[in-house]
Amino acid sequence: MNRRTYLCVLGAGAFGSLSGCITESEADDAGDDAESEPEFADPEIADVTHPQPDAIDIDNEHVGGDTYDFSVEIQNNGESGSIEYTLVWLDDQSMDPWDPNAVVDVTHDRYFDDGERRTVSVTAEGRDEFGGYGFRLQPAEVTVAVENAGGDGRVSVLLQEGSVVVDEAELVVDAGRTESVTFGIDEDVDWTEIEFDVDAS
Repeated sequence: MNRRTYLCVLGAGAFGSLSGCITESEADDAGDDAESEPEFADPEIADVTHPQPDAIDIDNEHVGGDTYDFSVEIQNNGESGSIEYTLVWLDDQSMDPWDPNAVVDVTHDRYFDDGERRTVSVTAEGRDEFGGYGFRLQPAEVTVAVENAGGDGRVSVLLQEGSVVVDEAELVVDAGRTESVTFGIDEDVDWTEIEFDVDAS
């Protein structure tokens, strides 16, 4: 049995945020000879890909009463996939939307092609007790490519947050081939703690 652990290292572009204030107006070969192939699979991570959202601009439009449409323009600088955007309330405009004291309001996700730029919005009530609002952006999925340098076999791929298994999948990977699996990432998962284990048996 081979078990290998890989840390998912995300570039700065994998996350995004922007803040502002309310205004009233406004993711082929199987071998030459079966007898010469290794007996067991020997998997390793070949690649890890995901969307990379960047917040370009944010805005808000008063709908009526205490209700507003809050919008954020998102540029996907990574692979195609779902991007999660979360409206948060801030003490003031200078506060980082990723600050642990920011108050989460609502979270949605939307599929973006690679290189796509689009404006998305959420409708929510204004919060007079806060001095500003912002958006947290992060990938909502990650794709793991597993290469098998051994013989035909089954491979378990574990998505972990630190030492805790968050999700897992099993792949059948022939000798010399690469197969991929896509994991959805829950909003509660800390991307800075994501690791992958590959295990052949």
